[in-house]
Amino acid sequence: MTRIFIIVSVILCLSGHGLMAQNENAEPTGPTRPGDEAGEIPVSDSLADCASILAIASGLSNNLVYRNSYSRNAGNWFATSGDVAQQEGGLPAKDAWERKVADWSGQISSVDGLAGHKDWMTYCVHIGSEHGLDTSLFATYAE
Repeated sequence: MTRIFIIVSVILCLSGHGLMAQNENAEPTGPTRPGDEAGEIPVSDSLADCASILAIASGLSNNLVYRNSYSRNAGNWFATSGDVAQQEGGLPAKDAWERKVADWSGQISSVDGLAGHKDWMTYCVHIGSEHGLDTSLFATYAE
C-alpha cells in the first residue's frame, strides 16, 4: 500500500495537475460512468478513478513485468487526468489522486478481483480509448 502512495505522490509532484473541474458541456457517448448516469462528474475525475485502479493493480500484481506496466500506465492515466482537468478549467486539490487510490484500495484485493467491477472496466476501456490510453488491463475484465 505504501508503494501505491509513493507512486501517486511522485506523479503529483511531477505533473502538478488535478481534479476539481466540472464539465457542463460534455455530452456522454458510449457507456456512462458507474453511479453517474446524469453525467455530472467530470471526465478528469473518471480518468483518475481508472488510474487509481491501475496503481492498485500494480501493487497487487505478483508479476514484475505486469507490475511495472500497470505502474507506468497509471502514471499516464493520472497525467491525462490532470491535463483534462486543466482543459475543464479546474485546478487540483493537492491530495486528490491519493484520495482516489485510497478509495479504490478498499474495493480491490487482487488483480483478478477487477472482474467484480465489470461496469468500471467497461467504462475505463471507453474513456481510455477516447484519450489514447492503454486499456489492456481493463479490457481483460470488461463486459
